[in-house]
Amino acid sequence: MVQPVRFLLAYTGTEFEDRYYEIGPDLSRESWLKEKFTLGLDLPNLPYWIDGDVKLTQSRAILRHIAREKDPSLLGMTAVQQRRIDMLENHMFDFWTALINLCFRYTDNDKDSFLMTLPKQLELISSFYNDRTWAVGDDLTYVDFVVYEAL
Repeated sequence: MVQPVRFLLAYTGTEFEDRYYEIGPDLSRESWLKEKFTLGLDLPNLPYWIDGDVKLTQSRAILRHIAREKDPSLLGMTAVQQRRIDMLENHMFDFWTALINLCFRYTDNDKDSFLMTLPKQLELISSFYNDRTWAVGDDLTYVDFVVYEAL
C-alpha cells in the first residue's frame, strides 16, 4: 500500500524516486526478486524507503518515519489525537487487507461477503470522522492519506 506514502511525500514537498518493478507474464516478480536482497534492507519488502542511511520497509513504518522527519504534527499533537490515529490506522489497514484479498483472491463468495459488510464499514468510518474535517479534527494527519486511498 504505497499510494498514501506518495501522497504524504507530495504533501510535505519531499522529492523522491518512484521505483517500479515490472510484473512479468504469469505475474512473475523476477525484476523485484533479482534486487530484493541487494538493497541492504533489514526486512526486504515492497514498498521500501531509502534515504541515506535510513532504510525502511512496510508502509506504516514509512508513513510514520516521513511524518516524524518532515512534519511531526502529522502524527497528532496530543495523546487523544494519537490514540484516534492509531485506531483509525489499524482499522483502515484491516479494511485495505480485505479489499486487496478481494482483488487478488477473488471468488463470488468473497465479493458477496465484502459487499455485505461494506455499508457498515463505511458507516463506521463516517461516524469516526463525524463532524471533523480530518481524523483528529481540524489538523490533517498521515492517516487521512490512508483513508483517502482506501476509499
